[in-house]
Amino acid sequence: MSLKYKYALSATGIFVAFLGFFVILGWFLDSNFIKHILPGQVSMKFNTALCFILAGMAFCTRHIYYLRKWRSITCISACIVLLYGGISLLQEMFTEGFGIDEFFIKDIEAPLRFESNPGRMSPLTAGCFFLTGLGLLLQDSHKRKLLVISQYLFHIITLVAFICIIGYIFNVPRFYKWHFVNSMAVHTAITFFIMSIVATLAHAHLGIPRIFTASSIGNKIARKLFFRFTLYIIISSFCCLLLYNAMPQEIEFTIAFFTVISIVAGLYFISKTAIDINVLAKKEKLAEENLRLTIESAPYAIILSDIKGTIELVNRQTERMYGYSRKELINENVGMLIPIEKYTKAISIYKPFSQLQDNILFDGNENISAIKKNGEIFPVELILTPIKTERGIMVITAVNDITVRKRNEETINKQLEELQYKNQELEQFNYIASHDLQEPLRTVSNYINLLLEDYNQLFNDEVKQHLSAMQAATTRMTRLVRTLLDFGKLGHNRKLSLTDCQMVINDVTTDLNTLINHNDACIIITTPMPVVYAYSGELHQLFQNLINNAIKFRKKNIPPRIKIGHVKKNGYFQFSISDNGIGIAPEYSEQIFHLFQRVKNGTEYEGHGIGLANCKKITEMHGGKIWVESKPGKGSTFYFTISNFKA
Repeated sequence: MSLKYKYALSATGIFVAFLGFFVILGWFLDSNFIKHILPGQVSMKFNTALCFILAGMAFCTRHIYYLRKWRSITCISACIVLLYGGISLLQEMFTEGFGIDEFFIKDIEAPLRFESNPGRMSPLTAGCFFLTGLGLLLQDSHKRKLLVISQYLFHIITLVAFICIIGYIFNVPRFYKWHFVNSMAVHTAITFFIMSIVATLAHAHLGIPRIFTASSIGNKIARKLFFRFTLYIIISSFCCLLLYNAMPQEIEFTIAFFTVISIVAGLYFISKTAIDINVLAKKEKLAEENLRLTIESAPYAIILSDIKGTIELVNRQTERMYGYSRKELINENVGMLIPIEKYTKAISIYKPFSQLQDNILFDGNENISAIKKNGEIFPVELILTPIKTERGIMVITAVNDITVRKRNEETINKQLEELQYKNQELEQFNYIASHDLQEPLRTVSNYINLLLEDYNQLFNDEVKQHLSAMQAATTRMTRLVRTLLDFGKLGHNRKLSLTDCQMVINDVTTDLNTLINHNDACIIITTPMPVVYAYSGELHQLFQNLINNAIKFRKKNIPPRIKIGHVKKNGYFQFSISDNGIGIAPEYSEQIFHLFQRVKNGTEYEGHGIGLANCKKITEMHGGKIWVESKPGKGSTFYFTISNFKA
């Protein structure tokens, strides 16, 4: 139910209950204005006001949110209203009183008005209350038939109340008395009229309200026409009545006057309706034209067909793609353009087809082929979309020629296979080359050791110094070759897993414990470390290299102070590792991440210029990047990012 309808129902319940209390107060205060509204007319009885209070309570407890826990009051109140109305009707049928008419208060003015049953509500009122109680009870049902019955019960009340109101407006007592002795009070009729109309909004999609609440073109026009026409009829009829009262002998003139203004008003309403329909038709035509232009300008073939596969419409791209003209395709089977078994499969997936909400996609992985007019076969992908039309369910089929994509995929797959083969060759070459380079170095180192051991006494100090330099050079070369081999293997057999960065840092500090203690280094974690999906082994090496460098490139006589933190940004984590070391000149900020590129020579700081290259490779494996912000003598801050991988 729409929220605005709930507000209307709740407000009506409050209004009806308040009116009932107000009339009851008038009975206790003996206020004729409150009881009668119109002088000389019948009063709203005490029992009638009480039933309105109960009906209003039923409305409120059913539709006001914070009162819904008292829903049982709705049923009890509706039952009392039903019984009260029914018993009052039985009293009229059997001409006997059951003692309920003056149970609460004496109706002392009834004898003065020659009313035979003091305090008794009119049969019209009793009947309306009986239908009201029954309608409220049926509204809680989950069966459509019972809900429809409840709607028409309220429609009957609306009709009865409307006739009574018209009787009061035009001073026709037969309309509000009918053949009964007691008549319905004017404020009783108005209250029933309002209450019954609003009550039907609880199920506005059923009964007469759907004509005025739906959003279709016909409903919009019906709303405008009904309210205008109703207002015109009431005003014109009232004017004719005044004219007749002024000239009662000119009945023919009154009828002729009513005829003329009815024709004029009818012409006005017809013209306004025609204008409204033309405006809506123009909008519809414009929408259809825009749709046609959209279909014609689509970069892929569009085919409109019925549920049996008969082609109703094709666009220009269909002609270009297949080589057929439109005349050759219209009224032909869609199997000319796409595999008919795919069309049949799409329809059979959802039964009934009208309930289908999503598109059906047959992508390139299904290896679907179509045939042009010249017999050429080409790969396609299909998107089938059902639509509802005046002629029933139709299907829009979008055909995309994926010949170029397939060709590119084949090229990429071939290049990928070649790349994988080259990588395997490169790995094998790297391993063999590294092994072959290390073997001569070990031989040279062994011979140097033999010379120093066997001929140490024959060599003077200068020769010994040369041999020691050779030994150191071969040792550095061996380490360099091993480091290069490790760089080539970096990322092999990697596995993405949930990794706690705090645990990684704890493991790194444990591994570097001796170096940290020797340099009196202090590591500070400035923010709680996240848990990320990462390659844990490589991430460990990344933190270890950066922390190791922060300690290595320290200032003399100043203990290293290292701060580690992170921030979370859109799609990735950004980590920072800051130190108070020697710093780096800005012109070297990119060079240091390349293989064998170093700012300082090896005589002052140990290393091979490969650690930061490893760091760069690891961050790129994680879909991130690494950079440094530093000034000479003022420390450095290394930043790196890691994509927020999902499991």
